[in-house]
Amino acid sequence: MRDAGGGGARPCGVEEILRAHLSVRHRDSPEHGCPSASLLDEIARCADATRRAYTDEVLPVIDDAAARVVPHDPRSARVQAFSVYALMVGTLQLSRALVDQQLADVVLEQGIQSALTLLGTEDRRQGAGRSRGVRVSPGTGAWRWAPPPPRAGARSVMASHAGANRDVDRGVRAVKLRSVG
Repeated sequence: MRDAGGGGARPCGVEEILRAHLSVRHRDSPEHGCPSASLLDEIARCADATRRAYTDEVLPVIDDAAARVVPHDPRSARVQAFSVYALMVGTLQLSRALVDQQLADVVLEQGIQSALTLLGTEDRRQGAGRSRGVRVSPGTGAWRWAPPPPRAGARSVMASHAGANRDVDRGVRAVKLRSVG
């Protein structure tokens, strides 16, 4: 993994890669960003040949990350690198999907903090990610989103999600009934 900055390509550290991948700029430019975050759900539905091609392309990325985490024994860090990669892709997908930009920014920062924790690296920047609406637990340093109070008559996200799940479930049952009968 290399960073094309200023004076040409130069090697990047794991934390630098995390921060670039989980940045607002990367999130807001999906056309120039991570194909995994954009296409994984589609790749999963493709034929084995397509999934094999994806696997062949992602394994060197994982192996490179593992070599950065444990240079003397990269194979020992392969599972850890997969975990961090999955966290990065999921964080980017979720942040892109949220309409609330402040919450989307918090998701990115929490993704960075979680990945650094998985890697055993502490965040070296004071106050990183602290913005309005973010609460940090003094004892643990854990991040928590503190949303504004709900509007009168507004449904909670979880209630909306539960309703959507019921609707999907009804639709699936209807399709099953039609295909059986």
